[in-house]
Amino acid sequence: MALILVFILLHEKTVAQSVLYETQLDSVVVSVGRVNNEFKILPYSASIIDSNQLMGAINPLSLKEVFISTPGVIVNNRFNLAQGDRIIIRGLGSRAQFGVRGIKIFLDDIPLTFPDGQSQLNNLNMSYIKNIEVVRGPNSSLYGNASGGVISIKSNLVSKENIYIKPEFNYGSFGFWKFGVDLSGNLLSGSSGINIYTSNYDGFRNHSESRMYGANIISNQSISDKLNLTLLLNYYYTPYLLNPSSLNKEDAENDPTKVRESIINSGSAKKVNQTQAGVTLNYKISDLSSIKSTIYAIKRNLLNSIPSRIIDLDRLSYGLRNTFHYQTNSVNIIAGFDLEVQDDIRLEYRNEGVENSWNGDPSELFDNLIYGEILLNQDEFVFGIGPFIRAEFEITENLLIAGGLRYDYFNFKVEERTGDNAVHEKYMDKISPTVGFNYSISDYINIYSSITSSFQTPTTNELSNTPSGEGGLNPLLNPEVINSIEAGIKGDVSSLNIDFDAAIFLMDITDQLVVNQNIFEESYYTNSGKSENKGFEFALNWTPSELLRTGLTYSNNNMIFKDYVVKHNNQSYQLNGNYLPGIPKHQINYYLSLNFMDKLFAQATLNYTSEMFVNDFNGSPPGLDSPQYNYINEAYHLVGFTIIYRDLIGSGNMNLKLGVENLFNIRYNGSIVPNAFGNNFYEPGSDRAFFVSLNFRL
Repeated sequence: MALILVFILLHEKTVAQSVLYETQLDSVVVSVGRVNNEFKILPYSASIIDSNQLMGAINPLSLKEVFISTPGVIVNNRFNLAQGDRIIIRGLGSRAQFGVRGIKIFLDDIPLTFPDGQSQLNNLNMSYIKNIEVVRGPNSSLYGNASGGVISIKSNLVSKENIYIKPEFNYGSFGFWKFGVDLSGNLLSGSSGINIYTSNYDGFRNHSESRMYGANIISNQSISDKLNLTLLLNYYYTPYLLNPSSLNKEDAENDPTKVRESIINSGSAKKVNQTQAGVTLNYKISDLSSIKSTIYAIKRNLLNSIPSRIIDLDRLSYGLRNTFHYQTNSVNIIAGFDLEVQDDIRLEYRNEGVENSWNGDPSELFDNLIYGEILLNQDEFVFGIGPFIRAEFEITENLLIAGGLRYDYFNFKVEERTGDNAVHEKYMDKISPTVGFNYSISDYINIYSSITSSFQTPTTNELSNTPSGEGGLNPLLNPEVINSIEAGIKGDVSSLNIDFDAAIFLMDITDQLVVNQNIFEESYYTNSGKSENKGFEFALNWTPSELLRTGLTYSNNNMIFKDYVVKHNNQSYQLNGNYLPGIPKHQINYYLSLNFMDKLFAQATLNYTSEMFVNDFNGSPPGLDSPQYNYINEAYHLVGFTIIYRDLIGSGNMNLKLGVENLFNIRYNGSIVPNAFGNNFYEPGSDRAFFVSLNFRL
């Protein structure tokens, strides 16, 4: 029982906004800070995406539109479900070759981020997200191995009403369909919900078909006046996620649906089977103190074929999170520890391609792969523990001072199961302090500032992908160390129905991890010396009436190398002053929402993303006579439109949603692969796409 009461999770409060936006927003309280604070007085940059904003999202396969009202967050829709969305916060996360790096992500208080820092979002069901809370910038004093920020996702599966059934049907362009059903309601001393779904997507590009199945169960029970129990079970299975990979500049512009012959011949794809479970106990010790503990486990089986290799990974990850919380009128203290374990069995074979008899049926792809010799056969183990303490003191009625300290220790261990059974170990640890303040200029406007130190370890994939392709751990790869300072102002002027958020930040990064590819398109990683990320973020939302809501966000990113020596053709080059690839300098998002008679909702969105470099040289590498045009992803703008009609047949239980993505059908690249081999940097975005959703309650 003592072990079950071990761990932590986020605690603060949730947002109290109705399904329809109001002219005056209630006080917002977020849980991602692990302490109870209102949104307006947090001494760091935080945002919340409520049901109003989620309602306007167009593409149910991507989070891109979900974050349109959150400054500082860039989501690259790769139109490749095998790789998933790339999420970038303040420039961190841009090197992710698949999934999400550098950002701690939670689903209903259970980590989606593995102990080594890699996050997978395949199991997210976009239709059943209630809200998303975001902390922008380093927060290692609270969460450890996360330099970019924290994203906490809450499911919308639990209802306090009587039991009901809600089927949902989704259809869209490029062969997309999704069927799901939600069963929710009161059960025992609380509320519970179960959601199951299946979906199919043929994809905009060739060789990008996917099939997915999923189930989510969540139950929240009040055991007593002092004890609350939350149970979560999530299952996800995909028999195939085909990977169309990237293209060069000419093909991306003129033939964006094309897939390179080497990608098709190697049967590039993924097959995933994942189960995730967690139990959270929240015990109220007294009116001033409480303890929150979570135990969780994730079992993941991955079969991944890439041009040179077939990767067979069997992963078990589990952890304990424990938090003690004490709060008075003037003092807020939180202390605890995180313990996390990751145990992988990794087999990698030479990929000899697919059988000539394969007829192109994606469901039969993995049965037709030709396995070559074993290249890697090893056990990989990650152990991490991080005790922490954080305190906030209300010095005066207007002044809040906060400070925190965390120690993280990680042990990466690899045991080879071939040859001499060599054992490789790498230890990484760091003390991460933070200090900040919030000052209330008035009841509506607050200024804040914080100084934070954080670090981020390489993942097991990054450590095991050595330039030579041999097993073990890359002994030259070190964790990133980040020192950050930010300052901002935020306010909620109810008399004008305006809320705003503006922040500036500066991050000095030592040993930033940089990705490269070899001739076999295998990614390997090096440390870049020193880098500097600085920028400005701004968000403004205006709700002049119950009919209208509009908002604008702007993100300015200046991410440059300060000391980065690379070798090319046996010569060394200093890239000081070059921009980090894959990060646009400017991003602007605008939305306009209309709500008519509580029945008809319409929203138009505009996204502008400026040009970006695609390699560390910011142009042609030395010795190559290639136009710089080939190394720049051009700026693009996207317009989307959503319309929702509630109470479709007068029963109040049927809702219809229509959405159009890329309304003006522009040609653009939604993402790039930094430093890709053969100049295959570009991942084309889709043409105009339509989506329709129908749900009703029985």
